[in-house]
Amino acid sequence: MSKWKLNQVFGEDPSSVNEENVITAVEFDSTGEFLSIGYQCGQIVIFRNTTGDTYKFWSQFESHHPEFDFLTSLEIEEKINKIRWVRSKYGFGARLLLSTNDKTIKLWRLQEKRPRKAKIQLRELSDDTPPSSPDPVMTSVGAHLRKTFANAHAYNVNSLSLCSDGELFISSDDLRINLWNLENSSEAFTILDTKPTNMSELSEVITSSEFHPKEGHTFIWSSSKGVIYQADMRSKAHCDKSSRFFKEKEGKNKSFFSEVTTSISDAQYSKDGRYIMARDYLQVKIWDTTMESEPVSVVNVHDHIRPRLYELYENDNIFDKFECKFGHNDANFLTGSYTNNFLIYDIANQEAKYFMAANPRDRRKKRTSQLPTSEDMNFDEKITHVAWHPAAELVAIAAGNYIYLYHSTNE
Repeated sequence: MSKWKLNQVFGEDPSSVNEENVITAVEFDSTGEFLSIGYQCGQIVIFRNTTGDTYKFWSQFESHHPEFDFLTSLEIEEKINKIRWVRSKYGFGARLLLSTNDKTIKLWRLQEKRPRKAKIQLRELSDDTPPSSPDPVMTSVGAHLRKTFANAHAYNVNSLSLCSDGELFISSDDLRINLWNLENSSEAFTILDTKPTNMSELSEVITSSEFHPKEGHTFIWSSSKGVIYQADMRSKAHCDKSSRFFKEKEGKNKSFFSEVTTSISDAQYSKDGRYIMARDYLQVKIWDTTMESEPVSVVNVHDHIRPRLYELYENDNIFDKFECKFGHNDANFLTGSYTNNFLIYDIANQEAKYFMAANPRDRRKKRTSQLPTSEDMNFDEKITHVAWHPAAELVAIAAGNYIYLYHSTNE
């Protein structure tokens, strides 16, 4: 396996850290030039790479505001759930970006403008960065709202995925998947609706969805029952019945908590569309799309915490949702764990390597390539949001209010 090294760390002034500044989404654009970060407070911060391996602050804007739903008498959080970059049609210097909170999806057009100082004072942290270093004023962009895709989800939006044609995208919540045209925000077509006539009969919810990377008519969605469904819109406009489904047979490790731990939190295609990767609470499974009977690979991410599942259930950690990402060449995958550990897995060699994301100036954190024991794990420190550069061995790790960039040293 390649050797990985910490390349950059970005974080806020520690004195200003609070729950609102926790990172809730991280995403590279299709070129890897831009890295976007979404926050609990509704802000989006964008970094740009213009010098090879080094990213610098480029822009910051407020994407969502808190709202109140008068029909349900509930407040809608401004938290950014997902960010997806869109291929631009507006010439040099313009970029398009989709972002969503629980209910509303927005399409932003980003254009360079005169520098300004960001509200969220992110700065690069390194061993030789003095604590009192001033935050420089950097190049910024203007964010212009082009479209708002609203009033189409009764439940919280958990996924956004762009179609390979560059014109359509899907959004999903617990019970519905909608198909949108980027140029038409007034109408959505529901391609999947799993809501039963009687809600007491509800036994399964949608946890994620994604378009096939090459076939614009095919998409997958994962469920709380640990099943991945693949549907083809050519065969039926309303894809209530999937064309295929992938579910592992119940094994010896079934327990009282299996119904919770087998729920899939994230699923995605490989770059060529041949494989599907799914992350549940304890494992990552990789499926060959030509074989539904069993996964071709099952990787235990933190299987040794099984004895503590009751404790994790009591403190709600068992409901944590971890993302997973294929590497740029599908040879590896990336996912997170507790105690700010993350896993890079070499698929061909079946080799796992763990890293601890920690501020390089924090000498109390001991970096190791092994997971801590079950007794030593800190369940309040967790890495749930990760991203892999689309063309290089470079990963972005979100831990609390910090972003860690790691790159391969012998690519």
